[in-house]
Amino acid sequence: MMLRESKFGKFLGCSGYPKCKTVLNEDGSPREERNPETEHKCPKCGKPMLQRQSARGPFLGCSGYPKCKTVLNEDGTSREDAANAEGKITDQKCPKCGKPLSEREGRFGKFLGCTGYPKCKTIVKLAGDGGPGSKNGAAAVELIGMKCPKDGGEIVAKKTRFGSVYLCSNEPACDFKSWNRLTGAQCPQCEWPLGEASYKGRPTGQIKCSNPDCDFVEKAGAREAAEAAA
Repeated sequence: MMLRESKFGKFLGCSGYPKCKTVLNEDGSPREERNPETEHKCPKCGKPMLQRQSARGPFLGCSGYPKCKTVLNEDGTSREDAANAEGKITDQKCPKCGKPLSEREGRFGKFLGCTGYPKCKTIVKLAGDGGPGSKNGAAAVELIGMKCPKDGGEIVAKKTRFGSVYLCSNEPACDFKSWNRLTGAQCPQCEWPLGEASYKGRPTGQIKCSNPDCDFVEKAGAREAAEAAA
């Protein structure tokens, strides 16, 4: 046996490595298995699942790693099943994959998360709530309480590096899109949502219809002034 050192500390390793992979503690005592085998089997390849530990807590990982990257919760349930059980399933659909959204709560407050997690990491902010930050490249969107004029889906605000864009929750099946900040009012001519026009991120002082085939335009604040005068 030879004295060796790893990121976990010193240990004794067989000089016949890699044919013999026997390891002992530095004092020669048997080493406890770091990732003990569990009674659970991998649902993909059938190999035993091992007890593992990460910064987020314990979990089960397939012993066939790295060929098989299946992970389960500590009790053997799938990560997707746990995501579905975390909160109440809503009638809202994920704007990315179409699966139902469930109510979740994180350190930044309540939000809606896709039940397709971890394959789909989409999160939806609740209206009037700061919501959680987007992680792992997941796009955070916010429900604004308006229906899409094309198919009746929910209109969501999605943040991009160019600003917020307003899309239908059923995209890409529905191509509704508006870069103008929607005001919550409907066009008096076609009943599509009205938006505050902007140029290079700055408001132009005009309210325009989001319907590309409608030419309705009014001065920002004109409607509020008319209502106040009345």
